[in-house]
Amino acid sequence: MPLTSLGLPYPASTDDPDVPADIQALADALNTILNVPAPQAVGGAGANTITSLTMAALPTTPISLVVTNPSSVYNLEVDITFGAWVASGNTSVQCQAGVAASGGMTFAADSIGGGGPVAQGQLILTQNVDAHSAESGFQVIIPAGAAAVTFAVQARRSSALGTQIFNQPFLRAQPRRFIKP
Repeated sequence: MPLTSLGLPYPASTDDPDVPADIQALADALNTILNVPAPQAVGGAGANTITSLTMAALPTTPISLVVTNPSSVYNLEVDITFGAWVASGNTSVQCQAGVAASGGMTFAADSIGGGGPVAQGQLILTQNVDAHSAESGFQVIIPAGAAAVTFAVQARRSSALGTQIFNQPFLRAQPRRFIKP
């Protein structure tokens, strides 16, 4: 059977008529495209004092989750959102956070491009002394047939002055749709 641009089968004009088999083939292909994995979310009820000068896992309540693309044919589009109550503790010190990926795709928590965030604005960065809620996000495309991807929130501070916090952190993964490569 020929396929549409989305990979959906349809009978060719030269095929023998077999309506039940043709409908079954189409239904199976639609099940694959429409059966997007369930969203996931994880949160930490603790306080994290950031002491690392390089991106590192949150020290008290590390946050991560695993997303698997079940398709060997289609890429999986996923929205990643993360956040926390953050404070730099000193106006001359930056507290930065991002999400790292490992496994079926890899990028550092503070990298731009390479499958992760496309701009610095998709990372969390604060120099506010007082704690405030901060949230950011970006989109990833997990390749068809890729191994499971672990997403983990990481944070750093720019200097060892004051106390930098990333409290009550959360991480969400919202699979959106399958995309033909």
